[in-house]
Amino acid sequence: MSKRAHKESSPPATLESLGIRVLGGGKGWVALDKPCGVSVHNDPGRDLVSVVTQTLSTDSPRLLQEEDCGPVSVHAVHRLDSDTSGVVLFGFGKEAARHLTRQFEEKEVTKEYLALVHGSLEPETGQWQQPLAKEAGGRTNPAGSGRRLPSATAFSVVTRSMRYTLVRCSPLTGRKHQIRRHAKLAGHPLTGDRRYGSKRALAVLEERFGYRRLGLHARAITFCPPGEDTQTTIASAVSVPEAMEALLQGDMAAE
Repeated sequence: MSKRAHKESSPPATLESLGIRVLGGGKGWVALDKPCGVSVHNDPGRDLVSVVTQTLSTDSPRLLQEEDCGPVSVHAVHRLDSDTSGVVLFGFGKEAARHLTRQFEEKEVTKEYLALVHGSLEPETGQWQQPLAKEAGGRTNPAGSGRRLPSATAFSVVTRSMRYTLVRCSPLTGRKHQIRRHAKLAGHPLTGDRRYGSKRALAVLEERFGYRRLGLHARAITFCPPGEDTQTTIASAVSVPEAMEALLQGDMAAE
């Protein structure tokens, strides 16, 4: 059987088959706990937009219908890279999606991440404020070429081992790959970062420790749901992803 035929005969992905938890939801929105390795976009039939659309059309068909307007599209209202795990927020219906997107545009949303970085990060708290261009240049030029814009990421150390530091991060601006780029520029690239980390470090982590993920987890998001006038916080059910915790604890045990 050809790969094409096999792909066409495969059953559609579901939230359950991809190991995705529903963290919360209401009229016009849902928050999911995304595993590492699952795309939000650009993987038709298996990305989160496809799966949410299928789930809603199967389990809650009335939620996907607007009066006299036909099906309602599903929108991921913020970005989360495939290799990043954690909370992703979706809006469905034009009005709800606009309500959520506006909050991101006006910087009314607070996002908290956990990052496992190389080295012993100092000080315990602070901000990374290196200006960043719209597009990054990878490990050789993480700040990017062209006009660089003011950028800020607040951080605080959670715990550390001999070789790694677990950091709580909140991006205060919205540049592409902001935490990853700021960490690299600060001399503490994220563990498992194939775009900004060193090839040697990637090889050591994979060959010696079986570590194959990006050390970044979207821990929580605070926003105002559609139809409400107060903010709510949705937190991941995972405090620290298993692979990140195992790498950190293993390094502590080796000290």
